[in-house]
Amino acid sequence: SSGINAEYGREKRDMEDAKKLAEERRRQKIEDQKARKAVLDKIKQDRLSKEKEKESNKRVGPPEAVPQTSTPQPPKQYDECRLQIRLPTGKFNTFLCRFGNLDNNYKT
Repeated sequence: SSGINAEYGREKRDMEDAKKLAEERRRQKIEDQKARKAVLDKIKQDRLSKEKEKESNKRVGPPEAVPQTSTPQPPKQYDECRLQIRLPTGKFNTFLCRFGNLDNNYKT
């Protein structure tokens, strides 16, 4: 009889522990859901405030566009070439080759 009572008591304790664990998991799940919702709400508020800020900046209007006069760039001169060669020692040698006026070389 005492063996049966001990086994019954152990089962009862195990059931109570299982209930406590389940309750703790449920509480933790609810807390996690609340925290997740709070983070998502914060993100939503941040997005809305950024959109409102953009809208208020648009209403103010962009600053008057000053027409820029672009100065014509001179044509690029491709009359030189740089070669950089790394030696097995790790040093670099740089060579500059100048070709002069190439337009005269290709007259047709």
